[in-house]
Amino acid sequence: MALTHTARELRLPARVCWTLALLLGGSGLAAAECPAPEPGAPRTLILTLDGIAHRHIVQARERGSYEGWSSPRPLISTFPSMTNVGFTAIFRPFGMGTIPGYEMRHYQYEANTVYGGMANYKERSMGWRDYYDVISRSNKAKAGTYLRPGHKARHMMDEVQEFVLAHPHELMLGHIDSTDALAHFGGDEPVV
Repeated sequence: MALTHTARELRLPARVCWTLALLLGGSGLAAAECPAPEPGAPRTLILTLDGIAHRHIVQARERGSYEGWSSPRPLISTFPSMTNVGFTAIFRPFGMGTIPGYEMRHYQYEANTVYGGMANYKERSMGWRDYYDVISRSNKAKAGTYLRPGHKARHMMDEVQEFVLAHPHELMLGHIDSTDALAHFGGDEPVV
């Protein structure tokens, strides 16, 4: 689906334009075509905390975290419950295609070879990552996810905050991956 007019020509409200840009992805409307929101207009941050259960956020809210944020909404996970499988399914209604395998490694039938892994992390074919404004995008960033997950989670939250304050976008997406490692290594308490 492609639009024949720019968002400015159609005089779309900024919120509608940004929603269409997300829905259409790269197939007709670029986020750059969207007007800046009016000063004081409501903005939306979709923050995904990888590997975090709904109960963790509820417990954190009971302790005073996320004051002023909307209540968390649980999602029903895919099976297997794996990041690339789950996020590909979440973005499917927005035009996300299928993935060739699961996680970072998969078998390519035509080439009769295994593809993926940390060596070619940047060459991943997990397109859901491209929807995010703030996300780990390098081997160095990914290493921090597992070496110091608590530190990395706080660092990524700072990056999300800096992005939100620096950009007038009405819709922003941030992904924190190190929370998954934190949950695996430390259990519930460090996550909460």
